[in-house]
Amino acid sequence: MKDEAVKSIRSSTGDKNYGAKDIQWVLTVPAIWTPAAKQFMREAAYKAGIASPDNKDQLIIALEPEGAAIFCRERKMEDFADQTGDACIYDVVYRPGLRYLMMDIGGGTLDVTAHDILADGTITEIYQVTGGAYGGIYVDENFVSLLENLFGIPTVKEFRLKYPADWLRMMNDFEMKKRGRRAFDDKATRIVLPRKFIEMIDSIKDLTKRLKKSCNLHDVEILNNEYLCLGPKTMKKLFDPVVNGIVSHMKGLFDRPALKNVSCLFMVGGFAESVILQEAIKTALIPTCNVLTPNYAGIAVVQGATMFGQKPNIIKSRIMATTYGFAVHRKFNPEIHDPSKKHIAEYGALCKDIFDVIVKEGDSVKVGERKRSIRHPLHSDGTSVSYAFYTSTDPNVKYITDSTVDHL
Repeated sequence: MKDEAVKSIRSSTGDKNYGAKDIQWVLTVPAIWTPAAKQFMREAAYKAGIASPDNKDQLIIALEPEGAAIFCRERKMEDFADQTGDACIYDVVYRPGLRYLMMDIGGGTLDVTAHDILADGTITEIYQVTGGAYGGIYVDENFVSLLENLFGIPTVKEFRLKYPADWLRMMNDFEMKKRGRRAFDDKATRIVLPRKFIEMIDSIKDLTKRLKKSCNLHDVEILNNEYLCLGPKTMKKLFDPVVNGIVSHMKGLFDRPALKNVSCLFMVGGFAESVILQEAIKTALIPTCNVLTPNYAGIAVVQGATMFGQKPNIIKSRIMATTYGFAVHRKFNPEIHDPSKKHIAEYGALCKDIFDVIVKEGDSVKVGERKRSIRHPLHSDGTSVSYAFYTSTDPNVKYITDSTVDHL
């Protein structure tokens, strides 16, 4: 991909000497990913020839909801579903003082960040990122399960293995149809069945009985020996587990005291283009907040990432989702310390394995902010000190041996 990008730029500019080192790279990652996962992506980029450990600033790791937020603020009102007017959203909605949620829902994950717009137009995070496995691929999995129920697991498995290109075309057709509004409007959704698949299911005995047993015969049918027609009831049923999970998560966020003044929700990502999901969110949250979905929500992250590369300082601070610290020894206090942690050293009785917190979950930390601490060696003749860094999912963590602690 990197080579293709360089080749495309050379072709469009005519500059044959243009190379990867001349590009400011921006790599997007889900906001709910762990620091280790984000670092893995950076190291993978280095191996691909995108920037290097000696030139780290050439690669920016952008959180997907933040890129989408920058994309949305540059749009006009008419660029959002069900909105009109050529006024910039920054002049109408996206004003200083606005507190909003950015909901990035793609194929695999849901990312939700909460932002406040400051007087100078920069953005500060007001609540730690949340989310989970609620992406559109889980609707696809429900569709595959439906096919297996209708035509049998062996038939579907054989078709996937023998005709992978046809399988991909059928799934891509479903991907496009699931974003439409036919099911929401109580109309049937037609999925094109490949010819090879039709030939395979023609050999299934008692197909009509199988359709009737699996679901309402009038809600699912094979039309003209070419289409699998899914009635609105069946189509919506494919969405229910995923959509219900998303709605429950979002309603839970609005119950948090820190988010009580949030007045707007932006929906972005490929799955955000689904009308069924859009309407479910609106039904659940309006009039609590205004719900806005940009047209072509699926490209909001990638286009916003390029804007973020030009304005990387637009994000002023973030809320920590994890507690960070390192291991230290402290003077042993029998009233608060575990007796098993007692360690006799040159300076007396010490408590070992203490998790010394650098920054705690829920703290607001400015981008680029530095923390300074002074530590001393355990022994007076010590000539070096080693630091072991840890993370914890418990903001009140006490020891590095606690079950919530991981070594970095």
